[in-house]
Amino acid sequence: MAKQKVVYLFGAGATQAAISKVDDTCNVLMPDISQAVLLKIRQKEIKDLYPISNELSEETNMDVEHLITVLDSSPYPYHLSMAEHLRQLFRGEILERLRRVPSQIKPNLYAVLFDLYKTSGFAEELIGAITLNYDQIAEIGFASVYGGVNYVINAASKHSVLRGKKRVPPFIKIHGSFNWQNKYPVTMADEDRIKQEEALWIPPGMGKRAEYYPFDLLWGRAYEILNCDILRIVGCSLSANDMHLVSMIFRTQKLLEGDQNYRIELIDYPDSCRDIAERYRYLYMSEIMDQSNFVAAIASELFPNAQDQAHISEKQRREIHQYLQSGRVNIFDRWIRMKAENLYLETGDVDTKSGILAKYLEEVAQ
Repeated sequence: MAKQKVVYLFGAGATQAAISKVDDTCNVLMPDISQAVLLKIRQKEIKDLYPISNELSEETNMDVEHLITVLDSSPYPYHLSMAEHLRQLFRGEILERLRRVPSQIKPNLYAVLFDLYKTSGFAEELIGAITLNYDQIAEIGFASVYGGVNYVINAASKHSVLRGKKRVPPFIKIHGSFNWQNKYPVTMADEDRIKQEEALWIPPGMGKRAEYYPFDLLWGRAYEILNCDILRIVGCSLSANDMHLVSMIFRTQKLLEGDQNYRIELIDYPDSCRDIAERYRYLYMSEIMDQSNFVAAIASELFPNAQDQAHISEKQRREIHQYLQSGRVNIFDRWIRMKAENLYLETGDVDTKSGILAKYLEEVAQ
């Protein structure tokens, strides 16, 4: 039987899940980052940003990425100057938090996921990964398994850990990266060695900038790898900031040659999945509570004495929903564990060259 071709799309929630495995005090999600930037504006009395500080208050529900996008789209130099200042604060806040994460958690939860695809019996083929994130945590996990990263662009490396590698699945950072230097070829380096003005990244709403190299090439390659069977979206809200991304998903899902559109699987908290599915009803999506293997795995935890795990009552489904939504479960971690345990039950073999997957299963079994 042919393996299913799978592409992953990672949002900030995926990296937050990886970080939370080792440090549950470090938060890199946008609401928290936005409030931290607002606090710095007020504490440091950054007067040129006072006029827009209220836009970041909790009442407005506008995040700092969106505000940068709005200001950067303005023709007025004053707004462009504010956008650049916000970019500095935004990048600085995220990097400051990531410095507290032990050794960028290498290997990490991402590495466990990618190591699944190095086993002989896994029924899926990794076509590639797309990330919206600017940090390096996902590709450090990728490199732990594949020995390097295929960034799909001509890149030089001065990084202490990461190296380019062509003959592995593509890993596409469609918004650039905090550790990319704006040179030709694009140069990867440790983030602390790159000046703010040299960092090559754009906020998600900047469609015009995405028309230029390297973003035009990155987006083009993202389109191409979506010739797949499954697109798994992990920890990404598909917010108003991401309409270029939603457009790409719509076009590739609906216009894919042949009778079979690829399926979208959402890996996130149940209410987040429901919100995304409600907003984009025209996309063919499977929510986390629709994924029977995952629901059965949770049911076996909550109802170990139930005689028939294959038939879950509506009352039990509500209890599973509440349990997953409670925040006590790392959804990404638990989903990977389900995949790994099912693979072991089906094949009895989780051996890989790196040994990352086997070690992970040993740890969760303790």
